Amino acid sequence: MKFNSNMVYVILLIVGFLLVPGNIFAEYDVNLKWTFETDLGRTPILGENGTVYITDNTELFAINSEGDKLWSFSADDEFTFSPIVGKNNIIYAGSRNGKIYAIKSDGTKKWSFQGEDRMRTPVQGKDGVIYVGCRGNKLYAINPDGTEKWNFEMDNSMRDRPKIYEDKGIVFVTDSEGKIYAINIENGTKKWSFEIDNSMISRSMISRPEIYEDKETIFATDFDGKLYAVDIENGTKKWSFEKKDEPFLLGEPVLSEEGLLYLAGGRVGNYLCIIDAEEGELLKTVETGNRLLTPVLGEDEENIYVVGGSGVIAKPYESKLFAFAPDGTEKWNFELGDEPHRQPTVGKGIIYVATGVGVSKLFAINTDGEKEWSFDKFEKYIGFSRPVVAEDTVYVGCTEGILYAIEKPEI
Repeated sequence: MKFNSNMVYVILLIVGFLLVPGNIFAEYDVNLKWTFETDLGRTPILGENGTVYITDNTELFAINSEGDKLWSFSADDEFTFSPIVGKNNIIYAGSRNGKIYAIKSDGTKKWSFQGEDRMRTPVQGKDGVIYVGCRGNKLYAINPDGTEKWNFEMDNSMRDRPKIYEDKGIVFVTDSEGKIYAINIENGTKKWSFEIDNSMISRSMISRPEIYEDKETIFATDFDGKLYAVDIENGTKKWSFEKKDEPFLLGEPVLSEEGLLYLAGGRVGNYLCIIDAEEGELLKTVETGNRLLTPVLGEDEENIYVVGGSGVIAKPYESKLFAFAPDGTEKWNFELGDEPHRQPTVGKGIIYVATGVGVSKLFAINTDGEKEWSFDKFEKYIGFSRPVVAEDTVYVGCTEGILYAIEKPEI
């Protein structure tokens, strides 16, 4: 067979295209580094030197980057939520019987503190003080040596983790009946509390607050479909937003540096809503046709990422990852197929999304909406675990207790 110059040119062009990194035909080898078996499928956390920590019933495991167990720590009762890694690589974890444990990086107990009821996930201030709420109605401030600094009693059970505003010396918490509390971090006294209108239902929870430091404002939504802006100094309402013309629930707000609030809204959460954080004006709603989770800001805030599922268990899943410009213009969407339960994780120009109701799968998608790679060799459903991204590994916890360490391919 004779090749003319045009044929040679076409062959060279095709070969060259196939060799270009990132082209649509490229396939990256995705390797499973290791698995670690536990009983539960909680989200792991990362510590120093690549150590991974995960709780499992009454055990806290420390696992090195090769998948070897370094140590385990046994609590008196079941750990309730994922732990945190604080200053000096101390791990803090709460248990069902009301204890909070401080555990050194070698697996030995530094101290434990006994509260009244099941402990939630703690947070740590710059001075090392631990703030943690229990399933009851108390918030505890615990000194770095494990002694109680103060406790604050709310009217109702605590809704979520506290949020600290160090510059103002305030820790914010919300309760299950729709109150926001501002508490002095030095002595535990109440600076103010703000109660939502609670007009539609008798039991109205409120989201974890979002703080706008530049405008000294705190934001939260309730189950009635209202968004509140509250003055940080005195707890007065600056404004509230609701759509009265239709049933319109609102999700947890996310604040950009430009002063825009992004949140899911609509009867089934199928709109992306953009609201001016200073004036409370609804700037735009974008209908997606999917039930949206809480948005995530991109690393440079040029993109807003949000995953959406069909929300209908009986129908085939039509879940997607959406990327929006800051003004709400849809840039692209990527079909995930199965239902995601958690927000995506963004790291170094890649968006990681895990799905896991029918077929569990981990996707790595670039900022142009193209799939870089995926991994589907999960033995169990991913469930509610969010991907945790390290330098060269992505960690995913599955239901029934298998932790997967997936090697990130070189892209």
